[in-house]
Amino acid sequence: MAINSNKLSEICIIGGGIAGLTAAMWMKQHELAPLTWLFETNDKLGGLCKVGHWQDDKGFGTCEYGEHIFHTEDECIKDIFLALYPDAKVYEHITEIYVEGPKGKAYVPYPINLDTIDKLYEISGWSETAFNPKEYCGKKISLANLDPSTKQLCYRYIIEPYSRKQWGHYNFDTVLEDRIRVYLDRDNRTFRDRYQYVPDKMDYGNVRKSLKGVHIRCKTPMTYRDVLNDYIYCGSRNTLIINTSPIDAFYTDNLNKCILPYRTLKFKGGVDLNGTYKDRPMTVNYPDKNRAYTRVHNYGKDIVFEYPDECTRGDIPMYPIYEEGFSSETLFRTIQKNTDKQLHLEAHEDGFSQYYTDYIQKDDDTKVTILHVGRLGSYKYMNIDTTMYQVVHALDQLVEVN
Repeated sequence: MAINSNKLSEICIIGGGIAGLTAAMWMKQHELAPLTWLFETNDKLGGLCKVGHWQDDKGFGTCEYGEHIFHTEDECIKDIFLALYPDAKVYEHITEIYVEGPKGKAYVPYPINLDTIDKLYEISGWSETAFNPKEYCGKKISLANLDPSTKQLCYRYIIEPYSRKQWGHYNFDTVLEDRIRVYLDRDNRTFRDRYQYVPDKMDYGNVRKSLKGVHIRCKTPMTYRDVLNDYIYCGSRNTLIINTSPIDAFYTDNLNKCILPYRTLKFKGGVDLNGTYKDRPMTVNYPDKNRAYTRVHNYGKDIVFEYPDECTRGDIPMYPIYEEGFSSETLFRTIQKNTDKQLHLEAHEDGFSQYYTDYIQKDDDTKVTILHVGRLGSYKYMNIDTTMYQVVHALDQLVEVN
């Protein structure tokens, strides 16, 4: 049932990453900013997309946790992103992946395209007779639709080794299938979406200015217990909580204690003294076993190595890890098993987006509605634009604005 905005006494957003910032911008655009508070655990906004101190040779401010390129076909989502980051510049990313075979080694374009496939056949020594590029030329297809030989080649040299290294296991069906793109052309851009941007300036104040009117508090973690103390026991009426922090940690009242499995990333800076990456693009992936890192971020003379790891206590959870057969019911049972709280979790899915809701009811006049969204809040791997769409769609469904 939709909540009438006139009946809301307060809106609390937990988490200042892209999901939380999107929710805050939605509130501002619907003239609900005076009621809205945004709480962020860290000292800066942006989450995994926050701008870091590295800068590439073109002057772009880079993300602290690697490149997070915004790309979308949705004009509405594009407009919200530019409202948050008005200084963003048009940017088209290029990614390469390093492969080694019995007949040689090469840096090949990624996502997989015709140039990638040609090089894989070359370094592997396999016959190309099974592959007919004229049959596919110019199309965007899935690996499943490639001929068996080419599909096996892509799995062997790229998909399987990268999956094992980045995710800690090989479970292609549930982890990577929806994210794999195969372009049967020779366009080496990473993304083909109509709108592609990255923030230009390394200025944390820009987002705050974009959200003028929203009450922002950094270094202020919020959990289920805090919601009880601040919005139930104090007698607040009809509050909306938008949680973008890890849904499991939210209910255990410890944002450093996740009960669900996650992967994390760790970064180590370096200097390209030998010019190894002089002619390489900004991102180079390494699926081979000879290196502990999976990715090198190339910022000219500065380079940054990216290491995947299991997320343990104190690490930043970045990627939800779900096995085949995982469902919202599995998620709810796991959370309920690890808390003594009375939960009313409900999944909402319409084919375009999935999110979760919960509520705490003290009496007829005091109710807190909790909306779980974002990569961590809904325990679902999503790109920036997909995350933003999920938040906007959920709020459009949940809040009736007068």
